Amino acid sequence: MAAASLVSATFALLALCAAGLNVWLFAQRPRESAHLWLAVAAAGAVWLGAGYGALYEADTLAEAQRAQLVALTAALPIVIGFSRFTTAFLQTKAGPLLRAAPIYTLAFVLLPTVYPPFFFSGEIVERRVEPFGDVYLQAGLTPAAAVVLVLFLPLFAELVMHYLRNRDRIEGARPLAFAMVFWAVCATTDILAFLGWMPTIHGMALGFSSFTFLFTALLMRRFVAASSRVEASAEALALEVEERTRQLREKDLELAHGARMATVGALAAGLAHEINDPIAFASSNLNHLAGSWRTTDVESFEEVLGETRDGVERVRRVVSELLRLARRAETPEGPVDLRAVVASILPIVQPEARWRARIATQLDPVPPVRGEERLLGQVVLNLVVNALHAIPEGQPERYTVRIETRFREGLVVLRVQDDGPGIPVEALPHLFDPFAPPRAEPGGAEFGLAVTHQLVVRHRGRIDVETSQNGTSFTVELPPVPLEDAEGLEASP
Repeated sequence: MAAASLVSATFALLALCAAGLNVWLFAQRPRESAHLWLAVAAAGAVWLGAGYGALYEADTLAEAQRAQLVALTAALPIVIGFSRFTTAFLQTKAGPLLRAAPIYTLAFVLLPTVYPPFFFSGEIVERRVEPFGDVYLQAGLTPAAAVVLVLFLPLFAELVMHYLRNRDRIEGARPLAFAMVFWAVCATTDILAFLGWMPTIHGMALGFSSFTFLFTALLMRRFVAASSRVEASAEALALEVEERTRQLREKDLELAHGARMATVGALAAGLAHEINDPIAFASSNLNHLAGSWRTTDVESFEEVLGETRDGVERVRRVVSELLRLARRAETPEGPVDLRAVVASILPIVQPEARWRARIATQLDPVPPVRGEERLLGQVVLNLVVNALHAIPEGQPERYTVRIETRFREGLVVLRVQDDGPGIPVEALPHLFDPFAPPRAEPGGAEFGLAVTHQLVVRHRGRIDVETSQNGTSFTVELPPVPLEDAEGLEASP
């Protein structure tokens, strides 16, 4: 293989690497069409280098003419690809010469392919390749072919001027200018070598490969800069989302706290009675002991004292639960035993139930759920209070509110059921709507059901309601925590 042919094959290999790199980059970033058109133009340079390599190895006129046709057809993907790349890279409209270049090139390729005598004179010419000293055969060109080839020079000049006019849009314009000058020199010498006016190797593939690699580097630098901006924006957005999430969480807690206080306020009268009764009882016992402690036998003394302690303990439990519910500070999430939550709510709702219904519980053992114990307590409290308020006062022996916990189909289930008159059908679509007006009797207003729904969703659960003339049932389903997260949680008695 002649040295000139080997050099041309090397140029074609460089262009092939550039084409493959840009195809891969386009696959990664389909929105950056500049990579696609640069790959098309680089593929044309591969075809061009292959044609020149075959020309340097030609031994007959037919082989030389065929090799020259291959080199000529490479102009089509080069011109089309690079003109489209220019508009995509610079994001500008091409000038009239650049817009006409693909049509001119198509005609330039079709004429010698369809009618070779237009381009080839039929003579064979011996050419030399300096500085290698190789001699090869070339099919002679007609004067018309010389004119067609020379007319490509204004196209190269227009291309260079277009980049110079838009150099402010290009980062790294200075090295790009040198590469363009090098490419223009290679293109000019290539045409002169084709015409036989300069005994040098065809270097168009080399000039275009260097130009393609430089443009690829500029595009990759643009991509890296864009990625850095995206990462910075993503970090800023993450911080903004975190801050907004914190603010929304605070708003949710404020809303839940307000709903909790509204529910406790609705129970205030019954709670006052629940506290006053044991206080009055304890006070009476203490007065009795103060007046007769010297004459009272030890057994009676211990009995009265034990009753007094029980009354004080009832007050302590009620006050403790009220303080826990009224606490506004956020508590960390952790494994929560739903049965213990239900048990802690019962002393608060018993006074309200005294004049409305009996409270029956069936608290089966269930796995712990992840959440805030205070907020889950609010869910139970709201559902039980709504069940009690769905029942009219005056006949507590007739009605029952049932509270159940069970484990079903991999979910922890809380069910609160009453046998009151039920919820009107027209009210069901707006039951959990925070902006829906409270419904009138019978049944009373729904205390905090919108907040209850919000708290259940926050704990990754769901709440359903079933109602009829025979009563209403609210069912809450919550996912259990994994076993490793539930370690250390004490089982409820």
